[in-house]
Amino acid sequence: MLRGEEHVAADAGMDGFARLRDRAIECGMRIQPPATRYTSDDELVLLACLANAQRIATTAMLPIDERLKKDITRCAEILIRHNLRLSPLTLYSGRNATKI
Repeated sequence: MLRGEEHVAADAGMDGFARLRDRAIECGMRIQPPATRYTSDDELVLLACLANAQRIATTAMLPIDERLKKDITRCAEILIRHNLRLSPLTLYSGRNATKI
């Protein structure tokens, strides 16, 4: 959904992920085209932030743009509403990033 290829969630969910994608690009992050077979470092960071936002007790992972943080939180809630939870292992994917 982050790349704009999945249509599993409701339209409101897709809008939330489109906003997250646009905001991430505005912040200088690289989001791969839908058909790309690998995940960029920036996408891994976003996935880690989404996984963190799905947790009851979140920890500050990175210095992050406040608008991007709101979009991440909104998308994490969309995933939860659709009974989709990212694995705790996803939290490790963004551990080497310094900021976004």
